[in-house]
Amino acid sequence: MADIAVSQSVIPTQAEDTRLTATSYTPAQGYTWDDWINDGSRFAGVGRSLLWWIGDWALYGEEVFGETVYQAYESCGYEPETIRDAIRVCRAWPREARCDDLSYNHHRLLVSVPEDLRDRWVDDALAFGWSCKDLRLELQRVKR
Repeated sequence: MADIAVSQSVIPTQAEDTRLTATSYTPAQGYTWDDWINDGSRFAGVGRSLLWWIGDWALYGEEVFGETVYQAYESCGYEPETIRDAIRVCRAWPREARCDDLSYNHHRLLVSVPEDLRDRWVDDALAFGWSCKDLRLELQRVKR
């Protein structure tokens, strides 16, 4: 398995000559179905994790560097709303409280739920296999 550097980070792929850039994916010659599926799974993992990483990154910046970090966010290419939202979700869900089996967006929806009720909602979302849409509908139903 090869590691491919993308914008200072590393994403493993199946073959050394697979090309991965900021805007494209070009598989190596002779790529198999399994190679292709494995790369897709890795990319999906990055996608599921990215907003968590951004939020934790921004929180770290605030804690260590103070107010000056707000100038850095835009220079890194992030929309201020994206950063603010990721910070809000990560603050509401400390690392140890996050559920790997639910998406970032599930957690985002539950930010508005009182903290002492969140575990019940997480348990229900897992037990009933709720999508984000299902969870949103359940939250709306209960608020009525």
